[in-house]
Amino acid sequence: MLTQTGKRRIPLTYEITEFEAGSRLVLTASTSSLRSVDEIRVVANGTGSTVTYKANLSLLGILRIANPLLSPTLKKIGDRARDGLRRELNR
Repeated sequence: MLTQTGKRRIPLTYEITEFEAGSRLVLTASTSSLRSVDEIRVVANGTGSTVTYKANLSLLGILRIANPLLSPTLKKIGDRARDGLRRELNR
């Protein structure tokens, strides 16, 4: 998967770090400068399901001091991921 920060694309390889069959999945990816922890929950809801997606992106190493300053950019990345998931689930 590629994560885009501004004009820069960062390839991320996710691994499953937590799994609860049919209800919860946590995926984690790290580079030398970025860590992404994505949690997906699925709950039965009538004839369908409610999906909750949370992405926590943070800078690592010396860059971590910039996390508060880059929070709006990291939020945009998470929002893009959420919107893409929503589009795919509504297809």
